[in-house]
Amino acid sequence: MGKEAFDFFPLDVHLSDKMELIEAEFGLIGFAVIVKLWMRIYGSRGYYCEFDEEVALMFSHKTGVGVNAVSEILNAAFKRGIFDKTLYEKYKILTSKGIQERCMKMCSRRKRFEVEKKYLLISVPISLENVYIKGENVDISEENVYIFTQSKVKERKVKESKGK
Repeated sequence: MGKEAFDFFPLDVHLSDKMELIEAEFGLIGFAVIVKLWMRIYGSRGYYCEFDEEVALMFSHKTGVGVNAVSEILNAAFKRGIFDKTLYEKYKILTSKGIQERCMKMCSRRKRFEVEKKYLLISVPISLENVYIKGENVDISEENVYIFTQSKVKERKVKESKGK
């Protein structure tokens, strides 16, 4: 399995309207909480992170922002589409289409990057051959493929040499 976490992620210098509204509603604390959540996402699985009640409590403690404030900011982020509420309610994970699109761009330089099909909100471009979608790709042993090809070549060479 390839490395999942990233050491850095792109942060646009011009905020989207969604982030402007978070900052307008919650001030710099709202902005900081969202960026810290992005750091957690890109720094753990690359395209999502688990975020149940216990993780929320630890996150709140580490950031010094109260659990209720984090919950309010998170609900505003769901409302504005910064995070996907459906996957959060179903699996207790934080992700979004934007996060996954940025992740796919970032993982294009990796040899292998694995993703869970049930968590995907986007279609993975065919051009990203290094992205392995668990539960979708057929796992064929490369060794068997090469042995099969080589045996055909050997068989053909044997027949040609017998015919001479």
